[in-house]
Amino acid sequence: MKKSVLLAAAMITLIQMPIARAVEVGETAPEIKAEYWINLPGSAKSLNSEHLKGRLVLLEFWATWCGPCRDSIPHLIELKKKYEPKGMLLVALSDEPKSKVGPFVEKYKMPYIVGGGAKATLQKYGISAFPTAILIGPDGKVVWTGHPAVIDSEIESALKSNPPKKKGSLSDESAASVLKRADKLYREGKYADAMDLFTQVATENKGSAHAKKANEQIKKMKGNSSIMEALRRAEAGKKCSRWLACARVLAQNGEKADAAKYYDKIIHEFGEFEQAKIARSERKALGYEGKPEAAKPSKAAARKAADDEADEDDDGDEEEDEEADGEDEDDGE
Repeated sequence: MKKSVLLAAAMITLIQMPIARAVEVGETAPEIKAEYWINLPGSAKSLNSEHLKGRLVLLEFWATWCGPCRDSIPHLIELKKKYEPKGMLLVALSDEPKSKVGPFVEKYKMPYIVGGGAKATLQKYGISAFPTAILIGPDGKVVWTGHPAVIDSEIESALKSNPPKKKGSLSDESAASVLKRADKLYREGKYADAMDLFTQVATENKGSAHAKKANEQIKKMKGNSSIMEALRRAEAGKKCSRWLACARVLAQNGEKADAAKYYDKIIHEFGEFEQAKIARSERKALGYEGKPEAAKPSKAAARKAADDEADEDDDGDEEEDEEADGEDEDDGE
């Protein structure tokens, strides 16, 4: 009785938020959605059903302004350390904007996955007080609801009664997926992309078996002169594309002398590249006959060139993610 009173005092009721009926044990858990995510592993941009599938999920609803929520953080960190290797995934959801949640997560060194702007998810779960914890089994059914302070024994019981099909951290799983993609790119001769992914795994998973394998592949690639020449050309090609983008923006802005400088640099330094042919054609069409001064691109030109390059990188990432998803589905079959 005393413990129940103390826990009730350690929760803040949300009297202003219109809520649905609270989820009950045995029901299928509603989908977990958020406007943004913090602490997702690797290059993942959002939490999806594949991350949750086959795991015991501890879902905590909280807020930055909630004192009892702040008090729960050290305990949640311990739960993550103790149970993540056994197949539990900890996810904390808030309905607040990233401008508030981001600095808070950094200040309190919260290492687990945090989602924000999740008002719709809070309403679907019928959350009426903070903090509220919900355990979701590997089958997607609600196992338990209550205060995170008394959840330890419930986690132990859930792990025994319905053991997770996946064990280890989400970071380990993500690293394995990235390594798989890197190996595929390596076999296809796409060495620059493969090197980028191997480096990502080695950097983000220091000390792990995945990082060791990635470093072995990096060493192998660096010891192959043909591969290193391919990497050199790939890097040169990126630089050439950046200069071409700068030249085009400068030309559009009427800064012909500066544009001519970049076209000439491409022609002289990257004569064997396809971009050099394009540069010659566009340089001729520019109609600038004077000798180009040693000029730098305007801020507008540099910014647009950088934005264009970022867009290309994002498109490439999306294509890779789609490929990886397709491979995972094939493996499942």
